[in-house]
Amino acid sequence: QEPLIHDQVALIISPTGDIDDRSVRQFEQQLQDYLRVGYRFLILNCAGLRAVNSGGLEVLLKMIETSHQESGGIFLLIQVQSLPQISKFFDMLGFSPIFTSFTNKQEAIGPWI
Repeated sequence: QEPLIHDQVALIISPTGDIDDRSVRQFEQQLQDYLRVGYRFLILNCAGLRAVNSGGLEVLLKMIETSHQESGGIFLLIQVQSLPQISKFFDMLGFSPIFTSFTNKQEAIGPWI
């Protein structure tokens, strides 16, 4: 985790490995905890991920909805190109417009710093 702003408004999360059946509940709980403590902007850096299963994709969708509904927050993705399955999945289901995706951290956080 890499705080962006000193008042804990935004946080970059950089998971590594796989988000699969063994890790998805822990991943979801961690994201929920960040929202609970007051982070309004969660930025998921996908560069360190090898794979995300359907449960992980479901958590990503849920976090977008939860962050917006509960705190008016935003859930952003960076380095999605490292995981084409995410892009393909959301394109196929018509969810691509829901995600705001950036190629790097500077592009994603530029408006807030």
